[in-house]
Amino acid sequence: MKPIKDFDCVQMKWDIQQKLLEEERLLGPEEAHRQRAERMRNDPILGPFLKRMRAEEIRRATERLQQLVAKD
Repeated sequence: MKPIKDFDCVQMKWDIQQKLLEEERLLGPEEAHRQRAERMRNDPILGPFLKRMRAEEIRRATERLQQLVAKD
């Protein structure tokens, strides 16, 4: 006999996906994307992480550009 689950991650993923699809249906794809991005930026965990990742992308791009300029 299967044990009874307290938490079903597959069901959670399904529920979240349905919520996102409904949001996109109501708002349209562009506005839904904008709102999701805003929620991620304001999230207490994802926000700082995304900020660090963006800063690292900028640092690497700047470094590559400096290397290209130095070659000329």
